[in-house]
Amino acid sequence: MSSFTSKRAKAEKDYEAPDKSEIRLLTEVKGSSVAQVTLRPRMNSEAKVHRTVDEQWYFIQGIGQLWR
Repeated sequence: MSSFTSKRAKAEKDYEAPDKSEIRLLTEVKGSSVAQVTLRPRMNSEAKVHRTVDEQWYFIQGIGQLWR
């Protein structure tokens, strides 16, 4: 079993994605991670297909549509 640490999301972002969403890493283990992602109002994220990554999205605030 992999060991990992958990942490609360920081006020400052870890990095900015190409779609301008703010990425805050919460935990990472080999082959997997959990992040809090903030996309500002009226901003859009472009649908992407990754060869080596699967994503799961869970909306906690606001209104959004998810392409699948």
